[in-house]
Amino acid sequence: MSSSWLTVKKSCVKLWRPSAKSARRLSLDFTLGRKKYLERFTPDEFDYIVIDEFHHAAARTYRLLIDYFAPKFLQGLTATPERTDGGDLLALCKENLIFRSDLVEGIREQLLSPFHYYGVPDEVDYQNIPWKSSHFDEVALTEAVATRARAENALDQYRKRGGTQTLAFCCSTRHADFMRTFFRDADVRAAAVHSESSSDPRVGSLEQLSAGALDIVFAVDIFNEGVDLPSIDTVMMLRPTESRILWLQQFGRGLRKAEGKPRLTVIDYIGNHRTFLLKPQTLFSLPSGDAQIDHQLRLLEQGKAEFPPGCEVTYELETINILRTFLRLGSDDSPIKYFYEDFRDRNGVRPTATELYHEGYSPGSLRKSYGSWFGFVQTMGDLSSKSQQLAKIGSAAEFLKELEITAMTRSYKMLVVLAMLNSNCFPGEISIDRLCDGVRRLARRSAALLRDLAVPLDDSQALETKLVGNPIRYWKQVGGTSGVSYFTYRDRQFATTFHISDQDHGDYANLVRELADWRLATYLDRKLPSDRPKNDKDDGTTELDGLERGRSYTRKDIPPAFGFVFNTGAWNQGYVAQTGHIFLFVALEKIQMAQEFHYADRFLSRDLFERQSQNKQSQESPAGWKIRDHAENDISVHLLVRKTKKTSEGKATPFTYCGDVDFVSWDGDEPITVQWRLKQPLPDQLARHFEVA
Repeated sequence: MSSSWLTVKKSCVKLWRPSAKSARRLSLDFTLGRKKYLERFTPDEFDYIVIDEFHHAAARTYRLLIDYFAPKFLQGLTATPERTDGGDLLALCKENLIFRSDLVEGIREQLLSPFHYYGVPDEVDYQNIPWKSSHFDEVALTEAVATRARAENALDQYRKRGGTQTLAFCCSTRHADFMRTFFRDADVRAAAVHSESSSDPRVGSLEQLSAGALDIVFAVDIFNEGVDLPSIDTVMMLRPTESRILWLQQFGRGLRKAEGKPRLTVIDYIGNHRTFLLKPQTLFSLPSGDAQIDHQLRLLEQGKAEFPPGCEVTYELETINILRTFLRLGSDDSPIKYFYEDFRDRNGVRPTATELYHEGYSPGSLRKSYGSWFGFVQTMGDLSSKSQQLAKIGSAAEFLKELEITAMTRSYKMLVVLAMLNSNCFPGEISIDRLCDGVRRLARRSAALLRDLAVPLDDSQALETKLVGNPIRYWKQVGGTSGVSYFTYRDRQFATTFHISDQDHGDYANLVRELADWRLATYLDRKLPSDRPKNDKDDGTTELDGLERGRSYTRKDIPPAFGFVFNTGAWNQGYVAQTGHIFLFVALEKIQMAQEFHYADRFLSRDLFERQSQNKQSQESPAGWKIRDHAENDISVHLLVRKTKKTSEGKATPFTYCGDVDFVSWDGDEPITVQWRLKQPLPDQLARHFEVA
């Protein structure tokens, strides 16, 4: 069967219909970027929509397309899976990640060039450079970096470590021109490429660099993306980078493989500002949190950090000391506050609850101290006076609290709320037919939601019966302190019982959408892994969430079995927290490990295991609460054990999956000694293997 499709790139779209002989190419900004042109097509006009450079999805033109069309299949493609506004791509796609391969995986699969990375201390005092609108002030920054002393240092680094074709990133046109002049005076063939009149020819400079007629090109926001430079063998980061996506794009300019190119050399300047912590976090694919960076720096110092084949990372001692100066290793709610503040500083806006959640933090954990998510946002100074009133007074405010804590055994309650919001009917009323259309549209964006609804979307009567009998029935029964339900359903109209003035309608709808998006994201993360079939096997063992108790697995094998994606930074730990899951990786014999990892881990019996936490973990930290309250918060804890870290051949010993465990008790602080109860006692063969009586 022939299908129609739409391909979206940054500046144009291509349309294809079965009746056409060729695809049509149109400008994105001047055609489909305008609503009046969009409306020439029906929302279901295209069966397939593929969007390239999906990290630009926050842009107005992209959002118009995404929100308007309802294809059978929509796919986003990006080499840098992070939105340019700091937002969360996964939330935009309703948690539907098809495939991901990070830098480490690309090098291991020999798709990308290995690299040697050098973190060089920067003598510039960034503390004295004004920070404006999530960036360093360009004029003051240029004054600080375009100096003879810093250029001499860069030239020394280039001569010591650089290759034959170098691309160097500068902060401004004046900086690039200054560096070009300095290097030319030192008999280095250099060009500067940017958007001003003093620029060298862009295409000609790249051709000369590839041909060996130039040694180095200094660039300003020109070659961050969309340029193929496979022969580049050296990248110099001569500027601070306020976003992970930009840093990774610049790094990636040299990762293409080329004949005669053994590796990429990266020379990266590290200065005295918290924004430079983004660099090790991105380089090692670390989860959010300064504790993760601190741990990685300790591994580097001990020579125990793991890199892809052929790769090396060298931080000068002074560089490590600079980074450590800006680490904030607090307890209680401090990690969430620090992430929140850093996000706001980098992006100029606060993170949403979903964005915080996808970075590994729990917005729900803040209720204990702040009453609600928006109570925390208000404390951080980011809730407008109008939003404060909407979140505090009357049934509308009580509904926000209900939305944050309501139990979710299915996605239905959030789907009907989101469908009303998408139809601009919340608060307000909506017909059941229109509500079904809205839910149908949401569900078609996610295979997980399709499975969750468990009715054919084209069967309007079945879908209506599902909605009336489940979420509508529930919402009709729930009300605030006044005793009045939040919703009614009469004459095929579903309506809120509370109202918001026209001038406040948009602000309130945004508050509701933020909570509904977050609750739906947590539900999908919690439920989807358990949607996997559980197979009772003939030998009496049971397949649990993709892992078989008693079988051995490498670290890389484990995340996909639970619907997660492996990366070295996140999974090379003894304690790994993912949404809805905690993984305990234990080596019983510590002789092969550094003294700081000699935790007291042991089987007390076939169904009782004792594990000691890292030295800095306390009972009153968010990680401590997550351990103690895991069952209450629907978090599964999985125990994976190996006797030794390395085999006799020096290879990593795989872990044996011992099953799920439940918290029993704990003792001590920094570290905590925790006792866990195995849901199923160790079978005979595992008890013998681990020498358990």
